[in-house]
Amino acid sequence: MSFAEEKGTKVKEGSLSPDAANGEIVDIVDGTPINASGHAQELDRNFSLFSMCAVAIVIGNCWAITGATIRLAIYNGGPPGFIYEFIVAGILYLFITTSLAEMASAIPTAGGVYHWASVTPGRKLSRIVGFFAGYWNAFAYSFGASSLAVVCSEGLVGLYGLTHPDLEPQRWHIFVAYIIIIWLCCFTLLFGNRILPSINYALMVLVIGGWFVTLVVVGVMSAQGGRSHASSDFVWKTWENNSGYTKNGLVFVLGMLNGSFAIGTPDCTTHMAEEIKKPERNIPKVMIIQMTSSFVTTLIFLIVLFYAISDFDAVLGSTSEFLLAEIYHQATGSNSGAIGLSILVIVPIIGSVMGSMLTASRVFWSLARDNAMPFSSTFGHISTRWKNPFAAVFFMGCFSTIMGCIYLGSAIAFEAFVGSFVVLTTLSYLAALLPFLFSGRKPSRRDHSSGVSCAFMLVWLVFYCFPYVYPVTAQDMNYPCLIAGGLTFVIGVVWLIVQRVYKAPPVVLKGE
Repeated sequence: MSFAEEKGTKVKEGSLSPDAANGEIVDIVDGTPINASGHAQELDRNFSLFSMCAVAIVIGNCWAITGATIRLAIYNGGPPGFIYEFIVAGILYLFITTSLAEMASAIPTAGGVYHWASVTPGRKLSRIVGFFAGYWNAFAYSFGASSLAVVCSEGLVGLYGLTHPDLEPQRWHIFVAYIIIIWLCCFTLLFGNRILPSINYALMVLVIGGWFVTLVVVGVMSAQGGRSHASSDFVWKTWENNSGYTKNGLVFVLGMLNGSFAIGTPDCTTHMAEEIKKPERNIPKVMIIQMTSSFVTTLIFLIVLFYAISDFDAVLGSTSEFLLAEIYHQATGSNSGAIGLSILVIVPIIGSVMGSMLTASRVFWSLARDNAMPFSSTFGHISTRWKNPFAAVFFMGCFSTIMGCIYLGSAIAFEAFVGSFVVLTTLSYLAALLPFLFSGRKPSRRDHSSGVSCAFMLVWLVFYCFPYVYPVTAQDMNYPCLIAGGLTFVIGVVWLIVQRVYKAPPVVLKGE
């Protein structure tokens, strides 16, 4: 039960109203400020619009994440396929961002899609729809953090291998680096909450500065020293289908998965709504800024990167998991150049790991304070000393460690879990937007945006579950759909355990 309900504040459920929040405080109960979540305002609002933009850019970090995970889609059309697939994915996610920004403006709470999906379906379905949406979203960002941590770890081990050719990388090498990264991020979140804005300022400088330096170095050095670079036909026209599928349209759609993984975090800052002033105005602005900057910087980066390739067969044949290092080596002609540029990618992505853990911890905390989790009193508690949901953040560290152990035991099993990120976020967005679309309201321009968003997600959700290559082997099978289904079953079990004490978050309407 929320604080507002305990104290008798007027609460209205099952409706979506732009009056649900009017800044930092929605109501006052016995001298305690109540925010749009219906709970007491416990977190310090120590983020400004600018510092929240830094958080968004660091978590999104689209250009670096796209480059670091380039192996996922380079087989689906080659450079032109990659570029055009990203453009389409970016445009469609802009529609999703616009739709979610409307929700964030109406109900700015740390629960984000969890709270919205608890409102839009109406009284009969609000509790269970919101419950599942919240867990889908929380687990998605948890898996996202683990995935990015492994990408960083593989990159660091790969860079060490460039200067030590005799090294045969072992999975435990990557696991050790993974654990260090996870707990470095976790301890920063646990004990550095007050300086998070400053930390994100520094990381934002690395993200933007690294992007600019990479463009200059790759663009200049790839044209010097007698090195050849790619032709315009190679970058824009030459279709390279190495996936095994014969239908190029299907290959194109499957290749959009990498772009969706990198750019598909439009709601990340909505979970910080209770830590920024005037969230109903600032959070939507941050969402649009994040999506626009991610799209533009990544598109420019991809174009410059692909022009720097001189031997595409060597890129495809590279045994390194961190494929970007091979491209940088071709561009600069030296190991030191490849290492330096790769570090400009890896270090900011470590910031993205921390940001994903931050986002997931806020969603789990939001679930816990509504008694949607076992041990809710523990995970829903805000530390008076550290001014954060300490137990929820620590839980993220433990959860990520378990994911690392899964990776150590089986890389295929790990990929199956973390690969479900896009599927789970898509399900959580649909849970909030579909009921809103069919709520019977008078159509508006914003409804058209929601319609495009839902149509895109419903169709592409099916394609995201297709195997990556054909013919299919056990190693190449796409397991995220299985993981998402199994996880949904587990969430259903949790629902049966806590449903008697769980109540969907209310919408507190001022003046009712």
